[in-house]
Amino acid sequence: MRKLAVRISCLILVLSAAACAQDFSADLVSTYKQGKPHTSKIYVGNNKMRVETGEEERTGAAIIDFTNNTELVVMNQQHMYMQMPLHQMAESAFTFWRPDPTDACPQWQKMAATFKNAKEHIVSCRKVGNDIVNGRPAIKYEGTSSDGKTGNAWIDPKLRDVIKWQGSDGGMELQNIHEGSQPASLFEPPAGYRKFDASQSLAHRPQ
Repeated sequence: MRKLAVRISCLILVLSAAACAQDFSADLVSTYKQGKPHTSKIYVGNNKMRVETGEEERTGAAIIDFTNNTELVVMNQQHMYMQMPLHQMAESAFTFWRPDPTDACPQWQKMAATFKNAKEHIVSCRKVGNDIVNGRPAIKYEGTSSDGKTGNAWIDPKLRDVIKWQGSDGGMELQNIHEGSQPASLFEPPAGYRKFDASQSLAHRPQ
């Protein structure tokens, strides 16, 4: 489960287009025993999500459009953006992030089975019960992967989102959650940025 969570957090915090899901912004804080804590900023609204890396040396953002299954990568240093189909793993992983709050195990197990690495398969999953995370009501789950590692996930019923994940090697959680509609401009290419053209890039590559 740790490898699965690391992959997802490195890609983006993938959120699904669940009906009646609450729009919000939050800090995504990832902490692992190996490596420094990392914080990203996320915005969710109108079936879209924006994730900002917060890394000064390569500041940028990823914008996911779940309606059209596209991903837009903003590159601030180059004043460019690149648009592509939503990554296959992202399509599978968003089920993990917005499951049914009252019965999440079947969705997680189905999603885990789509990955080739057998260590990522969830062999057992159970609902622990109600809990509180950073002052918000949550439903706690416990899962065990086929390599024997265990982890816990907390779902916020109102957001329909996993707001905390914890395993033996670390975890991640959403902090400073602010509910409410988000500006449409957050989910569009910045004004003045040009679209990256891969064909032109290849044409100008030195022979």
